Amino acid sequence: MYWRILVFLIISFTLKAAHYYVDCSAGNDSANGFSPSSAWRSVNAVNATRLLPGDRVFIRRGTVCHGVLAPQGSGAPGQPISVSAYGDGALPVVDARGETVAIRLNNQQYWRISQVAATGSTEFGIFIGASNGVMHDIRLRDVQAWAVHGKLTSKTSGLLVASATGSGFFQDLVIDGATVWDTTQWSGIQVNGAPWTTPLSDRRSEGIVIRNSIAHDVWGDGIVLFQVSGGLIERSAAWNTGMQPSQTIGTPSGIWTWRCNACVVHECESYLADSPGVDGGSFDIDWGNDNNTFESNFGHDSQAYCISVFGAENLTTSDSVIRNNLCVGNGRSPRLARNHGGIHLVTWNGGKLDGVQITGNTVVWTPPVNSPLIRNEASYTGSRPNLVEGNTFLTAMPELVNSAGGLRFRANRYQVGFGTPFWEEMGQRFVGLDAWRAQWQDDSSTLETDLPDPLGGPFEPAEFPERLRNADIDFRLFLGRYTLISILPDGEDARGLAVHLNSAQFQYAAKGLAVVAMLPGIAQQRENTAIDWALRGVTVVPLTTMADSSVAMRRTIPQPRRPWPLSAADGSAATYLLDPDGRLLRSWVVYRPAREIVATLRILFGTPAGIDPEPR
Repeated sequence: MYWRILVFLIISFTLKAAHYYVDCSAGNDSANGFSPSSAWRSVNAVNATRLLPGDRVFIRRGTVCHGVLAPQGSGAPGQPISVSAYGDGALPVVDARGETVAIRLNNQQYWRISQVAATGSTEFGIFIGASNGVMHDIRLRDVQAWAVHGKLTSKTSGLLVASATGSGFFQDLVIDGATVWDTTQWSGIQVNGAPWTTPLSDRRSEGIVIRNSIAHDVWGDGIVLFQVSGGLIERSAAWNTGMQPSQTIGTPSGIWTWRCNACVVHECESYLADSPGVDGGSFDIDWGNDNNTFESNFGHDSQAYCISVFGAENLTTSDSVIRNNLCVGNGRSPRLARNHGGIHLVTWNGGKLDGVQITGNTVVWTPPVNSPLIRNEASYTGSRPNLVEGNTFLTAMPELVNSAGGLRFRANRYQVGFGTPFWEEMGQRFVGLDAWRAQWQDDSSTLETDLPDPLGGPFEPAEFPERLRNADIDFRLFLGRYTLISILPDGEDARGLAVHLNSAQFQYAAKGLAVVAMLPGIAQQRENTAIDWALRGVTVVPLTTMADSSVAMRRTIPQPRRPWPLSAADGSAATYLLDPDGRLLRSWVVYRPAREIVATLRILFGTPAGIDPEPR
């Protein structure tokens, strides 16, 4: 009997879920909102409705809604409330018109927000707040925010911010496919999992993920995790960060973590980071962290360091792993390069480091002034090993290491552009590798004159890929230019590759690179996907094949020089780099990180240059 009542209650609860439609160009707030033909006209109608578990709100694409979208209510396990788009065309935009925030959730849980954009606010584009208890299962996907301009007074501000205050915290907060840009507030994407004064033992915000996301042209930090446990930033990119003209409230870096437990930054790209004070580096394991890993990232062309580890405020930063990263062309600012070095370890105000593992990285350090590739100014404590091992270090300057002690060096490969290489340890200079190896009783490190190209050159052209030869597109349009083409069937690999395409477009379109995305579906579906993934300036073509291609097209493709190496199935994601004659230079099966794909472009084009296209 009781189970029948329970089933009846569950069915009754499920039936209450409603769909609401908003058309800010042609709706009517006096309508019931239950269909596109009876859509509401404003976000005020949404805000005035107490949404229930399972309810869904759809906002028409191609429209602009004025005001603040602040829907009410929480979902339930298995029945989240959602806001997304319907129709075709550009994302629906919520224009705050000078309000503090454009889209806001506060003390709400079990939510999905997707395919919407925020602009015109003064402090936050999209804000997720938690001040009273746990906020479970909040997911943002394919959202955009731009043009958040106001007086900068707090580091907890920016384009997309989730912040816990009071007794609030987050469980399972996922930001997937966010693209944010242009703010005079602090952050591009920020998750602050606890109040600033919370003890490290009380980092209750868990399951925090930022992936497939982009932040650029911000006054402060690009993408950051503060005070969370088990956080992840992956397959994301940040550039043109730290753009504040003069320092007022802090010093920024591109992608970093602070007071995080077991946080990972994986397969990300950070470049053109700046700072009006110190910092201004690509990546940073900051003070108060423990068990953080930064691996397989690409940090390049920033004003200061590629990566740093800090300890401060009587706290010990422990178990910091820097592994398999690629660093190229950082230290662009003479002032910041001299202050920091390529990899910077430093402590202050009683801070310590305990356990630093710098392994398998490739660092190309070519600053405009003499500055050490590794600058170690840290104090160490504890029994964990502090080791620099198995790295490849190439520098234009003779000074390789300037260390205050505490680090061990083993099995590294060094190459110096000019001058006699030297290492400094606790004020003592060791000239030449033999002297340095004797210091460490290390016979495995080497000083070489011709290390392999860290970016994978040189190129040997191959034949035009058969998978592209039969595509339903005339590739003669791209002959005469280097072309980066990604096949993007829907899926996580495709979403990560879309970040690469956006980054490549920004950096190298002005230098002659054509960037192409092959997407499935009919034309309107492809256009919607390109908009949702923020493929601005990227050429979008159909992901279809023909039984045979035209004779005219085949005549434009050179004959093979050697066998084409790729053998992936047609349903997988893949990326190809073609030379101006249509010959294959590189191919990557499924998703590969920016340290492979985008880094390869730097061989051809050098430092980034270009103008970001106008937003949709």
